[in-house]
Amino acid sequence: MDLTITQVLDDLRTADEIVRRFERRYWLSSADFFTLYQQGLLDDGGRTEDYALWAGFHLINVDREAALGTLSTQRVRQLRGQTLALDPREPVLKAGPGAGFLNRAEYETVIGALPKAFPAITKTTLRMRNSGAPTAIVDGELFFPSGLRLRIIEAIDYKAGRIQAYAYTLWRGENKLGWFDSTPLTGEPHLAENFPHHYHDLSTGDEQRASAPALSFTHPNLPAVINFCLLLDQPPVSPVSRVATGPLPPMVVAPPQAPPSKSTTGALHLPVAAQSNGNGHGHDHALDQDVIVEQDAPQPLAPDPTPQPPPDPA
Repeated sequence: MDLTITQVLDDLRTADEIVRRFERRYWLSSADFFTLYQQGLLDDGGRTEDYALWAGFHLINVDREAALGTLSTQRVRQLRGQTLALDPREPVLKAGPGAGFLNRAEYETVIGALPKAFPAITKTTLRMRNSGAPTAIVDGELFFPSGLRLRIIEAIDYKAGRIQAYAYTLWRGENKLGWFDSTPLTGEPHLAENFPHHYHDLSTGDEQRASAPALSFTHPNLPAVINFCLLLDQPPVSPVSRVATGPLPPMVVAPPQAPPSKSTTGALHLPVAAQSNGNGHGHDHALDQDVIVEQDAPQPLAPDPTPQPPPDPA
């Protein structure tokens, strides 16, 4: 899609505001964060939604800085060799078709049709938040029978025609079952089939990773992920070997082609800056609700493996 310089500047303002909030939260520059993210060193599941939004809007910020540079260079070229006269017509960046994702109206239609397409959905809070002219955040939850809940976050850039980053987290009550994300994990050959898309399975109590061949940056992922959720209640097959059938490519999660990879012990944990907002979680909730959504899914506590002594009969 074509962008006016006003839209470019609006996107820069919004993206910059979002990444600055994360920089304050984690005391880390976006460039350094993205380097760690690209190396797969932050993929520990504790802050999946934060990292997805931070990475997505860092990419949008970089793209719009390049777009502004292109428009400015074109402007200078027009002014050279002539008497300087400022043309009131707004510069427009002619963009290509992008990577192929749906436009905003089409994707809103897909989201709105999910409950009808999947009658097993008992409740939805999913919505698309406009965060700039050609950018959006999709966030919310889908609820299923048996207490299953799918938490969704996507950072979408319609100019680039792609989902820049996402996180799809599965919960049953307060128990985290697993999550899909696109953090690049190198050095794990069985995840190469559809790099960097993969699933973290917690169903066995020991994290396993599997490739997610049906997921993409350039087509809607939600129908395939929903099919995967519906299959979780069909015993006795492990989630990492389930085959989903539906409107998108048939395989959602591929069985590992090598011994399942365990959670990387070298993963880095980014401590949250100690800026309490009164809710006890130390999160910075100054982000505008029309700009960004907070990660509000409950964080399950690991059970204490230490046997407890019987109560004192006295």
